[in-house]
Amino acid sequence: NAAAKGRREMPRDEGNHPWPLRPNLLLLLADDMGWGDWPNANMPLRHLDALAAAGTRFTAFYTPSCICSPARGALLTGRMAIRWGGAGATWHGTAFGAGANGGLPASEHTIGTELRSLGYATAMAGKWHLGQAAGHTPRDHGFDRFLGIPFSTDMGRLAAGSGAGVAEV
Repeated sequence: NAAAKGRREMPRDEGNHPWPLRPNLLLLLADDMGWGDWPNANMPLRHLDALAAAGTRFTAFYTPSCICSPARGALLTGRMAIRWGGAGATWHGTAFGAGANGGLPASEHTIGTELRSLGYATAMAGKWHLGQAAGHTPRDHGFDRFLGIPFSTDMGRLAAGSGAGVAEV
């Protein structure tokens, strides 16, 4: 039961509204995407275009950083990177690399942890880049499944000392 797993119960659907009580959510973050890159008539992305046309599209996200790790952390937590250690005195101006022992602190609540507490099944695909050591992985931050790489492809194939491969399912 959901209460035994620490999850909040969703309200019961009374069937008198036109939308699902618990909508499906898809959140996309693309590094280095410029204005006009998508949608683009020269490079159709039919499946993404169909998802965007069928749902609600929010197009005004202002990134809090030009570096991927602080921007990802801010998007997932709703907090500026300086609030969770991704900027400021403890930040050394680089992304979390292959040898990093830290990452997004375990104490941070993410959209993954919040959605999981509501009973959603959560998944993350792509580049995590918020730490690969214990306590800093996608699964540690509310994602039931993860398929991707822990850091950028130019930082090596294995997480330092963990023996973990580039993909985890």
